Amino acid sequence: MIRQSWISGGIAVLLFGMVLLGVQGCGGASNAVTIYTSVDRDYAEPVIAAYQEQNPELKVNAIYDSEMTKTTGLFNRLLEERRNPQADVFWNSEIVRTIQLKNEGVLEAYTSPAAQDIPDQYKDPEGYWTGFSVRARVMLINQTLVPETETPASVPAMGKDIYQGKTAGMATPQFGTTATHMAALYTLWGKERFTLIIKTIQGRGIKMFPGNASVRDAVVEGIIAYGLTDTDDSYAALEEGKPVRMAFVDQGEQEVGTLVIPNTVALIKGGPNPENGKKLIDYLLSPAVEEQLAQSRAKQIPVRDAIPRPEGVPDLSTIKTITVDYNQVAQNMEPCLELLRTIFR
Repeated sequence: MIRQSWISGGIAVLLFGMVLLGVQGCGGASNAVTIYTSVDRDYAEPVIAAYQEQNPELKVNAIYDSEMTKTTGLFNRLLEERRNPQADVFWNSEIVRTIQLKNEGVLEAYTSPAAQDIPDQYKDPEGYWTGFSVRARVMLINQTLVPETETPASVPAMGKDIYQGKTAGMATPQFGTTATHMAALYTLWGKERFTLIIKTIQGRGIKMFPGNASVRDAVVEGIIAYGLTDTDDSYAALEEGKPVRMAFVDQGEQEVGTLVIPNTVALIKGGPNPENGKKLIDYLLSPAVEEQLAQSRAKQIPVRDAIPRPEGVPDLSTIKTITVDYNQVAQNMEPCLELLRTIFR
């Protein structure tokens, strides 16, 4: 009887241990958090490392996207994993794909207390995502090839072959902020006008590159005279003393303004460690992270007016920006991309 009782007790302990491990493996008592991010690793990694240092009891697993498929790669991965989520948090370098994930039921609503002072225009009304630290679309210009008296800083005027035989360039418009920018212009102009302008640009021989960083490098090296890219890539070139200058696009009186693209952060529905995910989101939305991104080489522009910023980083109120509903841009993304595929074959 004693031996049978001992065996029964041992089995019970073993089964309890297995159940406990199972609970931990499902995230109920785990000390881990997994974040997917399309933000350039050079800028995201120090932020995540700072959080890890402040929370040594947590294991922060970070999965990064590639420059070639910015945002799209992790977007597709999250869609594929929706029935068995592997991530807790998605820190996106743009906004449209985040909205699409919300519409696909991939995200969980979470209103972070850290976001109270973030302007409403950068928050989902239903709490599924929050934006912070924007980048803007700019033209980076080679100073050797393009005289100071001329500043080709308009999307409709791109591709002019008048600068020592050099034309313009941009990233392949199927990915990242270039895709978002194109979808915003498609939404603003309508399909007919957008098609006319983009076909005109394509006919002028505009060069395509794998990503915004490649556009920056091509401008720096004089392969192209000027290129459409983002503020973070441009600021990096300026900080290195490259022979370039930067101009926000479409700032003229009759022009539409530039697109500002916030970082967005969201909680993944059914993720393995939701409570740890919420804590990480709180940290990412803190003023400290906005200041860290502003002071980095990316010089991302804070959405909070009170955040200190380095010299040369403007206040958002001084930039003429596109007035467009991000939700409409998200709805128009796929028809815009389909059209672009037919133009840039």
